Amino acid sequence: MFFTRLLWYYTYSRYATEHASRINRIIKQKGGHALLVGVGGSGRQSLAKLATYIANYELFQIEVNKAYGVASWRGDLKRVLKMAGADCKNVVFLFTDLQIKDEAFLEDISMILNTGEVPNLFATEEKTEILERVQVCRTVCSSQFPEFNFAHLKELFW
Repeated sequence: MFFTRLLWYYTYSRYATEHASRINRIIKQKGGHALLVGVGGSGRQSLAKLATYIANYELFQIEVNKAYGVASWRGDLKRVLKMAGADCKNVVFLFTDLQIKDEAFLEDISMILNTGEVPNLFATEEKTEILERVQVCRTVCSSQFPEFNFAHLKELFW
């Protein structure tokens, strides 16, 4: 009995370690994103949180309640995109299937993954503020992402 438990613990912890390292490798890549699939209670969320901690990234997860709608979703999306872009922070956006309350959520996620932006998310004033914040932290971002060219940022942003 003891040996069976020990063997199960060793197998499970090895399995979890392997998956956490895979998730870590994915999120550390430039523009890395992953879709974790598995049965409920298999530890996808826990391993994603562990990989985020190991990578020293910030975790962003929405909190859905009865009043949560498209307006709240867009506000949270703005917040996480500003964290990643204007604040030059490494962020993991953890989004589960239970948090999908509207089809617009999936459309916005699809747009981010395909094109890198959500149309009409930011007003012109907000874009100007974000551009100024990016210029302020440009030296930090340049050291983190040396291949990124800030010369054409304004053309890309508008």
